[in-house]
Amino acid sequence: NMGEIRCYLYPVHSSKSFLITPSLASSMYLMVMYFITGAYQEVYKMVESCVSEDLTSEELQIFNQLEFLGNDNHPDAHACRLKLSAVTVGLGESAMKCPWSVYEEMLEYVKKYDYVSSACRLTTEEELLLLKMSTPSFGYRLPTELVNRNSYVSAVNNISSLPTDKTLSIKIGIEKPPVIENFDCGADTSILDNPKNCMISSKLFGAAYSRPEEDQVAFGGLRALEFINAALDHGVEVTSSSYGFPLMYDLLVGTVQFKLHPNDKVHNWGRILVRLVPPSDFKRKSAEMSALRILSENPTVAQHPHIPKFQIDSAMSKFKGMFQGKDAVSRVLAELHTFLTKQSIRS
Repeated sequence: NMGEIRCYLYPVHSSKSFLITPSLASSMYLMVMYFITGAYQEVYKMVESCVSEDLTSEELQIFNQLEFLGNDNHPDAHACRLKLSAVTVGLGESAMKCPWSVYEEMLEYVKKYDYVSSACRLTTEEELLLLKMSTPSFGYRLPTELVNRNSYVSAVNNISSLPTDKTLSIKIGIEKPPVIENFDCGADTSILDNPKNCMISSKLFGAAYSRPEEDQVAFGGLRALEFINAALDHGVEVTSSSYGFPLMYDLLVGTVQFKLHPNDKVHNWGRILVRLVPPSDFKRKSAEMSALRILSENPTVAQHPHIPKFQIDSAMSKFKGMFQGKDAVSRVLAELHTFLTKQSIRS
């Protein structure tokens, strides 16, 4: 849509302190370039000069490039996008419709307000306007951050009309802080004391476990990254057949050589996954969790040449062992109990 135009020529002002933009298209293009290079203060100053009710195809094409800058999460970038939303709000739906959510941008702006530069901070009137435009998805209430910000900005806006002998107070909402469970809440010695009586009853996760192929995870690259991303997306649980006790045990003892970088230590990946298990797993004392805790915090023990390895049974043996108490998980826990209780290891 650029027609014959292949570049823009910007005369330099006689003061040599700024450029002169001869057309709206050239102003918008310069603003986009400033945005791409992170010159947010320059973007903020140019926003009001880059607005029109009727854009040509050339100008519209440049304006549409802002859509690809929506993933810039710098505090000043949120301020610049909000400023553009504020100055274009009166143009209607068809003209210069900003390709981002005012609600999401305003929420990020409020959260990062302390880090927004003074040159990019919105005025009180602009904030009030944008807060009115901030509507969450259907069925969701306005976050406490925006409710509190609206109360504060409204009070600041009204303070000029307040008599000198009066004070103004605002009501601030407080969200209940999330409960964070402590992984390091205490020692779990179940694997040392009596593992048979505190094993997880279901052993299906051990029977269904399929060890990752070495060419899939051992040499880094995209396949290894996809594997660890799949584990994080799925969720790591002790009883998971894909990303549970068997995989974490294999990583800790070095059976599965998972690496993203050639210098990665496999044991560290096992430790990371162990600490990602949900509280319902690590708060309950079990032989499986106890074994993972001990091996993750004692790499020399985990890398001992005689540490028991997790042995995957054949198809028929998997189900026979489950009913006889001789499945792969039960066996490795029994062997690990014997190994860890040796005086040479305990000392």
